[in-house]
Amino acid sequence: KQKKVEVAVMRLFSRFLLLFLIFFVVFVNCQEDQTFEGSWTDTCANCFGGILYICSKNLRNNEIGYVETIEGVYSELGSIYADVFYDSQTDSLYAEGTWYESGYNDYTRGGFRLNLSSDGNNFNGVWWYENQKCLKFDWSSNRISSNRPSSSKECRALYTEPRAELGGVYRRVDANSDDVDSFYLCTLSNEIGDFYTLSYDIGDVVGYSYGRTYQNQLAGQGSWYTDSSKGINSIWYTDDGDLQINFWEVDSIQDLDFTEYLIINSKKISYELIKVDDDPPAGLCLSRQDLAQSDWTTVFTDTVFGQGRLYTCQDGPIVEGVYSEFGFLRGILDATKRNLRGTWVDSGARFEDHGTFQIELHPEFFYFEGTWSVDSIDVDPITWVEKVLDVSDFYKSECYEVNKPERRGQLRTDLNGQYSIGSGTNEVIDICLYDDNVVEGSYEYQGIKGFLTGYWQQEGQTFQAFWYEDDPSIGIEGEPDFKGIEVDRNTAGDGMTRFLHVFF
Repeated sequence: KQKKVEVAVMRLFSRFLLLFLIFFVVFVNCQEDQTFEGSWTDTCANCFGGILYICSKNLRNNEIGYVETIEGVYSELGSIYADVFYDSQTDSLYAEGTWYESGYNDYTRGGFRLNLSSDGNNFNGVWWYENQKCLKFDWSSNRISSNRPSSSKECRALYTEPRAELGGVYRRVDANSDDVDSFYLCTLSNEIGDFYTLSYDIGDVVGYSYGRTYQNQLAGQGSWYTDSSKGINSIWYTDDGDLQINFWEVDSIQDLDFTEYLIINSKKISYELIKVDDDPPAGLCLSRQDLAQSDWTTVFTDTVFGQGRLYTCQDGPIVEGVYSEFGFLRGILDATKRNLRGTWVDSGARFEDHGTFQIELHPEFFYFEGTWSVDSIDVDPITWVEKVLDVSDFYKSECYEVNKPERRGQLRTDLNGQYSIGSGTNEVIDICLYDDNVVEGSYEYQGIKGFLTGYWQQEGQTFQAFWYEDDPSIGIEGEPDFKGIEVDRNTAGDGMTRFLHVFF
């Protein structure tokens, strides 16, 4: 009996060893025959239409199924960094990683997962924005060549061993000794994020760039400014130890089509820099900061309401904004243009739905910090910190700035009046503001009758309210068919902007 058991164990071990050898051969062959390395079409949803170059680092760690890492560049405007894994069920490779695009803009970074076909001639998968991970977009490309790109710069391969520091003093590689040529680059890393600032002099051209860093502060995406132009840029520490900077003269690459991509890439300016000192002299990284659009016309996070956005616009000493389409803020800057004090108004008509705030913009314009408080509640002010997401003018219309004299000839002093809310003659809303800060209104459109009541704020330019509607097609007896909260503002064009939220 013991001998039979030993024979059975040996047979079982032999079968296990055979299966292991088969799996190993398949695994090795898969890795030999399949690879993401090479050049590909850049034809995903919202892609630019150029070429995607991918380089492999060929690092392996079979204990976690890890095959290699890849670095790549698509249409020269974006970078990808990913780990590649082997899927034994499909006998294929897949890549998971992050993408980054040039510019200090919202929606210029995110993640992706790509599945390589069994013959290695195409891949398909999905990509998403960093702040909208549940919203997926298709990504599929066809292979152009299996050859490794001729230069690692085409893949933006990063210099990681030994650990390189992005910050420092640089000169152009091809600059003469008597040229006016200096680049002062500093990095900042804290609990809010990773950032960089760069001031540079190239002959008669002086400029400034700032933005965010990624990949352990070995690369960055930002916006640049001179006294006559501005645009977006990318910087990265190459695997040969130099710093590469690309400049494009375009405010934002959102909604950029293929023709526009070809035009801006034809005007791209690139510099290859060599580090001459690890420590820039104090203050020189910000010496050209006055060239930048460093004001309150920008987009911030809105962590008070989760993953929303705070859009702000500056007009002289006045700053106005909208947060998460739920409320408005308005404030006045002090002489430094960095300290802002004002009031905020939420949707709704409770006493705790409005208050005051005071915040200060970071000296390098990466975030603000301060406090906000509720007018009717006697508690300590609440800490408020938000990070800059976008410094372009792309979202300026999202501020819904208050109506101003220069926009319509004269300033309507408040929201009192009648407004059209539909195409019909009787589809209007009447708003009445009273001396005790009470606002009331009634409206009708498409046969639906509504009523609102609440409080006006900010000198009658904004009000917050509860609203109720009766819909004859539903006709719930004795109670409104729909109800909710809203916040409204006197906006340009003799109009009123309403943000309505429904209670279900």
